[in-house]
Amino acid sequence: MNLLKSFSMTSNVNPGKSFIYDKFYPLDFGDYIVLDTQSLQPEMHYSFWFRVIELIEPFFDKENIKIVHFIENQQYHFKHTYLNNSVSLNEKAYILKRAKFFCGTSRLYSLICSENNINQCFLKSDYSLTN
Repeated sequence: MNLLKSFSMTSNVNPGKSFIYDKFYPLDFGDYIVLDTQSLQPEMHYSFWFRVIELIEPFFDKENIKIVHFIENQQYHFKHTYLNNSVSLNEKAYILKRAKFFCGTSRLYSLICSENNINQCFLKSDYSLTN
């Protein structure tokens, strides 16, 4: 018996679907995608973000779709809107729930997008690439 079933049987409470409380975060545009461009784990660090953005940016500019980056270190930011660690998880959840697309290496962000039917591309490598 797992912990949730045990809790349910002893308390007569059936927990519903879990969620992360989202908190409003103001953006001055409506259509955007979210890129999680950094990871602290080397095997989860995608090395070709600059090339990917270079290829997709002209198409997004034509459609007036903006790019929002979640970053850990401002040393590696792009010329788009970027959100660092000063933005809370609740605010990031708000942004993810309203995005057109998510691409990145965060399992948590991927789960938030999955729960809210946001199209996504989860990037993972079994190898650590060194430049």
